[in-house]
Amino acid sequence: VEIHNKANSEVMAKFTENGAAELYYDNTVHLATDANGIHVTTNVHMNDNGVLELGTGSDFQLYHNGSHSVISNTTGTLFTLADNLSFKNNANNETLITAAANGAVELYYDNSKKFETTSYGIDVTGSVHSNGDLLLNDDNQKILIGGGNDLQIYHDGSHSYIKNTTGHLRI
Repeated sequence: VEIHNKANSEVMAKFTENGAAELYYDNTVHLATDANGIHVTTNVHMNDNGVLELGTGSDFQLYHNGSHSVISNTTGTLFTLADNLSFKNNANNETLITAAANGAVELYYDNSKKFETTSYGIDVTGSVHSNGDLLLNDDNQKILIGGGNDLQIYHDGSHSYIKNTTGHLRI
């Protein structure tokens, strides 16, 4: 069954027995059903506070409240599945966070990478400021300073060391 406009020049809806249902706008399918579910072929628009709810108990919600956009998951863990993930500003011209499968997680400040995980630990660009202790929990772990690791500070389990391999050590 097809439903046409008064002039019979446009299809408005089409229904197939034991099959698909299609809704049209300007002779183009915008919503269709098939054995796999519902297909939307254009944008979905919802007013502020309209909620897209998923799950039997509506436990996953996606909405905009007029001021903020919200992804809400009230059960289990919210997973984002991707081999590469990037968070950008709204203008899409500034990177905030990136993450790569089997690779680095990078944190940015004003589009400048400041923190990166690596296969050997982390890299920090800029100063590190702490409101707490810097902990090296294993004996013989060293704080290495200088281009050639010229100054070393460490504890071997029994004794503490400040080792300087070049120039003068001034305290």
